[in-house]
Amino acid sequence: MERLREAIGRLLLRSPVAPRPLRRLPLLGPPLGRLLDRLLPRHERQWVQVARGPARGIWLHLNPRVGAALARGAIEPEVQQALLEHLPAGGVFWDVGANLGFFTLLAARRVGPSGRVVAFEPDPDNAALLRAHVARNGFDALVEVIEAAAWSEPGTVAFRRNRLEESLDRGSGCVVGAAMAAAEVVAVRAVSLDACLGRGRLPDVIKCDVEGAEARVLAGARRLLAVQRPVLIIEWHSAESREQVRAELAALGYRCDRLGERHLLARP
Repeated sequence: MERLREAIGRLLLRSPVAPRPLRRLPLLGPPLGRLLDRLLPRHERQWVQVARGPARGIWLHLNPRVGAALARGAIEPEVQQALLEHLPAGGVFWDVGANLGFFTLLAARRVGPSGRVVAFEPDPDNAALLRAHVARNGFDALVEVIEAAAWSEPGTVAFRRNRLEESLDRGSGCVVGAAMAAAEVVAVRAVSLDACLGRGRLPDVIKCDVEGAEARVLAGARRLLAVQRPVLIIEWHSAESREQVRAELAALGYRCDRLGERHLLARP
């Protein structure tokens, strides 16, 4: 049974078709879904190497139901390309909202042994998995994982974790109002990027994916951006947040260009 589960997991991770749409097929969808649930537990993960692209060969511990794009190396190709173009060998990369660490690992490979990567991730499960990815790929000496939410100021914030029923990889957790009470809301440490100025070499490139909190992160990074002037790759999550980010960066002397569908590339 264990070998069968591993075979099914590998098949799903290599498949261009996600299992969720298969469940919607007329007649066959429901029984296929039930069979999959019996043969492959929903929360099971498998170690795989990225198949293609700049991250080829990097090890990831993925859920076969949601990890196929990561396993293929197909996630956000425009961000991968921008990172490779602007992050020098021996450089420093800060990954703000690192999630499972795909871009953390890609950056570690890019900067090499003389570089440095700092990854910020508030979700405890994701941070633990990120550390496991760093260790499996032999990047312990290059990567520092900060288990905290990047925010406008240091302190504590309320963080809504995805329920596993919503997202098996907890990929879109976010900071919420302190008054919100729910089982999936937890208190997490918050740090500002300005407060990290004394942590060693400053970043050449920052990637920011914080589920709508982009403006709050930038508000806590004004001194860093004025002193260091790194290139920024920022995912926006609403038209309002995109315009807030543009305005904040324009005031700091940055110019913003569209990068793919949901990212901005900001350069001083």
